[in-house]
Amino acid sequence: VATDITEMTEQRRQLEETTQRLNVALEGTNTGVWEMDTDTEAVVWTDSMASLVGIDLCSFGGSFEAFASYVHPEDLPAVREAVDHAIETETRFHHEYRITRGDDTHRWVEARADLVDRGDAGRQLVGIATDITDRKERDAEIEVQAAAMEAAMDGIAILDTDEAFIYMNQAHAEMFGFEREALLDRSWEDLYEPTELKRLYRDVH
Repeated sequence: VATDITEMTEQRRQLEETTQRLNVALEGTNTGVWEMDTDTEAVVWTDSMASLVGIDLCSFGGSFEAFASYVHPEDLPAVREAVDHAIETETRFHHEYRITRGDDTHRWVEARADLVDRGDAGRQLVGIATDITDRKERDAEIEVQAAAMEAAMDGIAILDTDEAFIYMNQAHAEMFGFEREALLDRSWEDLYEPTELKRLYRDVH
């Protein structure tokens, strides 16, 4: 037991040194640093990782099972598979999943890790986890808005700064008798005859 505690203390010391070097890059990103021994599946967290999950570092169990208890049950199988794949293929671990924080709220995190060979100390996955909840919520809002525009009976179109179409729903394309793909990247002026364009400009100005 004493040996296990000594090894974990040394791992935590090494991880804290790594964290200090990352502090400037990670400042203000709500990011935690972690590592996992690929043989024993012992997991070491820094204070920043424990803070991300919303617990005191001393209460973390230091194992993959302890880590898994904070992963949303629906996401855990995919996380386990991604970790195993990274170890078996010696490739980067990169996965997005939900966590259940100490206060029972759910957050999205993006985790990345590389495999580090420390010789006699074995191999560790050393990585970071960043809270991406705000980004996920914005993406979800955009998806809802896009679905609403697509289903709308009225024609809806979006132009870029050059007044070319970058989006239109099906209703808008049907108004002019075109396939939607045929109009993307084209100017809205292409839809009107010259005389009609003159009338439109006159009405606007």
